[in-house]
Amino acid sequence: MDRHGRVVARVGFDPDRVDAATVRRAAALAAAELDNARLRAALAQQVGEIAASRTRLATAQRRERRRIERDLHDGAQQSLLALAFQLRSAQLNGEPERMQQALTEGAEAAQAAVRELRDLSNGLHPAALADGGLAAAIDDMARHSPVPLRVHVEGDRLDPGIEFTAWSVIGEAVVNAQKHAAAHGIEVDVHRNNGDLRLRVHDDGHGGANPDGPGLRGLRDRVEAARGRLSVTSDAEGTTVEAVLPCGS
Repeated sequence: MDRHGRVVARVGFDPDRVDAATVRRAAALAAAELDNARLRAALAQQVGEIAASRTRLATAQRRERRRIERDLHDGAQQSLLALAFQLRSAQLNGEPERMQQALTEGAEAAQAAVRELRDLSNGLHPAALADGGLAAAIDDMARHSPVPLRVHVEGDRLDPGIEFTAWSVIGEAVVNAQKHAAAHGIEVDVHRNNGDLRLRVHDDGHGGANPDGPGLRGLRDRVEAARGRLSVTSDAEGTTVEAVLPCGS
């Protein structure tokens, strides 16, 4: 028996004992129930996958918050506290030379703290992305990459959420290639096609990337949360990360 042109089950019967028309009517009723059961099972699976994805995203966000707190505590906060103690000590000492030295060292410490805060904020949301969009952020990434990046980016500004998701995918893929793949070159391609933003990051490293590892799995969750899809292929000729994100234009 079939439903909407798709076979859902096969029914055998003895035509000498059962009327064929009766069998067809019973099969039609059974087909509808079987199809509904299939749809319910598929829906339950999707709900389970969404719940698992949300749990992984929440866990990743908690880890990221702890990392930010740790970086702030161990980095800029300590620098600024040391600067405050240094200036207070010089003020209490009252010697002009000590004050001058404290001001010089304090200016250097303040500049170092600013750099640390800038680096931290760039890790959260790079200024180039906010100011110039995805193309500017990727160009900035290419200028600072220890592995040569060949970049091709098409299109104008997008929704900020889509731009950030795209930048996250590209940034994670590039960092993985830099750190783990022993790559000599990385290609980044971004273009729009039929209302989708398509991303492709390919490196010429030794491969071996695990699509189900925590890093790439986290990227997949983020892409799927934006109603997109992500695929990873990795072999001896390198690793390719591709994502499709709906962008509505």
